[in-house]
Amino acid sequence: MAKAASDTRSIEQTLNGLSIDVWNKKWVHVPDGFRSLQSDLRRRVGVFAARDGDEVKYVGCATQLKNGGLRAGLARVRLKLQTNNSSYGILKIKENIDAVEAYVIFTEDPLHYVIDAKNLAVAMIDLHNPSWNAPRYITAAARKARYGGGS
Repeated sequence: MAKAASDTRSIEQTLNGLSIDVWNKKWVHVPDGFRSLQSDLRRRVGVFAARDGDEVKYVGCATQLKNGGLRAGLARVRLKLQTNNSSYGILKIKENIDAVEAYVIFTEDPLHYVIDAKNLAVAMIDLHNPSWNAPRYITAAARKARYGGGS
């Protein structure tokens, strides 16, 4: 996947001993990733992206190893709307399911895979600035307004 030309500081960061630039080269295409069940990803965790051509539109992470892993992360697009799959980005993937392709990066370190996946998702959002990921301050403010609590 192409990197955003404006953000070189993200590339200088490291995660689990690898630069973000190296992680960015680890994307694996998942044919029909959002359109069909990906059983082989059931016990894998990491980051997933929706891409339209060369443009990364959305980045998310799937960290629940016992609850489906990346299989469940990609499947959220096909499920009936619930709290965990009603974000703006997931809704945009649903609307454009025939135009976007799924890509994943696996985080393999068993002691740190959840933290690595979450940190890697943040780094990839910083790097690619996907148009379907709402900025954190917007989602935090919306959550606070809706539920009256913090983020």
